[in-house]
Amino acid sequence: MMESNSKLNFYVDGVAIHWYWDQLVPVSVMDKVHTKYPNLLLINTEASLGDKPWDLIKVQLGSWRRAEKYITDIIENFNHGMVAWLEWNLSLNEQGGPNWKKNYIDAPIIVNAAKDEFYKQPMFYAIGHFSKFIQTGSRVLKVVSSHTTVEVLATLDQDKNHVVAVLFNPSNKNVNITISDQGKRSTPLTLLRRSVVTLMYRA
Repeated sequence: MMESNSKLNFYVDGVAIHWYWDQLVPVSVMDKVHTKYPNLLLINTEASLGDKPWDLIKVQLGSWRRAEKYITDIIENFNHGMVAWLEWNLSLNEQGGPNWKKNYIDAPIIVNAAKDEFYKQPMFYAIGHFSKFIQTGSRVLKVVSSHTTVEVLATLDQDKNHVVAVLFNPSNKNVNITISDQGKRSTPLTLLRRSVVTLMYRA
């Protein structure tokens, strides 16, 4: 649409992205959009788990695997030009609702109204590795890694005071790495198997 009508460009500020078929659509699509329209904001406006017809158990209390999917998606997308990532429903009930279409799904926080309790899931803490430490206005830094199994997102805050690095080891083995900041300093670190670690240090 934007190519066929140049006047439309004036009214379009961004592109909404959903993650539901990421396994079929490569992340390189975001690179192409970002290259062609560098001023457009790429925003993940919806993400959830348990949405597929084959997901027979919609709410999986304590699922680390689902948290891992969020971690991988956030790291991958921010490294390819995305500027914001939104969960579809931060809290739902034990059934994965309410939902008028009965499209029940999982959520980072599950509410048990009968017991007046709520449960913070691994997904909640996975999101926290990003939302708690990466400030609004931060810029994504380019990371060169020799470890193909380790996923990394590094950012520099708006005031250029702090670097935040989120590192995820999805493998079933511990990984020894060395963090090096443009040759200024370096530190060894062991990433335990299937763990996520957030580092914050002065720039």
